[in-house]
Amino acid sequence: MYDKAYLRLLGQQIPFHQKVLRFNYDLPLSVLCEVLGRILNRLPITQLLWARDLWEFEGRTVREAQPITIDTLTHKALLYEAVTSLEDAHFAVFDQAMGWYMRIHVERHENLGVDEQENGNLLLFCCDEWIAPIQKALCDIEGHLILEGAKKFLEEMQG
Repeated sequence: MYDKAYLRLLGQQIPFHQKVLRFNYDLPLSVLCEVLGRILNRLPITQLLWARDLWEFEGRTVREAQPITIDTLTHKALLYEAVTSLEDAHFAVFDQAMGWYMRIHVERHENLGVDEQENGNLLLFCCDEWIAPIQKALCDIEGHLILEGAKKFLEEMQG
């Protein structure tokens, strides 16, 4: 299943062919959970899955994807535990139909400054049709929401 995500990424096919939505800086973890809830409530979901995301590494293929619940992604402690359990990879969430793909990052406690709160960010790849209502749902979130063309973003990310 997850092989399919990489083949689509490399070929810039759905969901990696139109837009990517992200914040220009990390959000407090509680706000990130709220954002994830709003996004997931507006996306079509047949089966919600997660997997290790290894885009930046040579061995990009991960053959396993596992089910995950919306509750895990919208509860601060559960989200932190799930995302930081991967020491060498990012955390990918996607639908089995592969109409959208989200990459989630949460900063580990040991990397935070003394007065710095838990924080994280996300990248959401999906079609224009789904991005518009999601942007509208996030308009009251403090932070600068960035909408970019997926192709250009991926080219810059891959160097």
